[in-house]
Amino acid sequence: GAGTLTVTPKGGGTNVVLTVDSTTVIKRSGATASLADLKVGDLVEAKYNPVTLLAANISAWPKIVWLWGTISAVDTGAGTLTITPGHGGADVVLTVDSHTYIKRGHHSATLADLQVGDHLLAGYDQGSLLALWLIVGY
Repeated sequence: GAGTLTVTPKGGGTNVVLTVDSTTVIKRSGATASLADLKVGDLVEAKYNPVTLLAANISAWPKIVWLWGTISAVDTGAGTLTITPGHGGADVVLTVDSHTYIKRGHHSATLADLQVGDHLLAGYDQGSLLALWLIVGY
């Protein structure tokens, strides 16, 4: 269906409200998506008609936050990982799914391979707290 997408220009200035319809090609993280899949805070590149403001193509990526810390809990049943930040502050609980890229040293790993006390670098979607990258032994 039709809808709108409000985009804040990277260099500042007035927001642009784009019209999105069934002809608009939308991708999020490289995969085909719908307008409903886009999240507030996503980084967006849009190609649109400057007169009608109808979007032809929209490519979006989640805003990624990087966190260095220590694993304080692993819950394989719930698919979550709790990290104590190395710089201090409250623990961060991330959701881990089948698309999360996990490495332990130089080898691919799963959530079950991670252990309390492991030091890691995590990259996650700030809006959803979905882990995108988990690298143990960096």
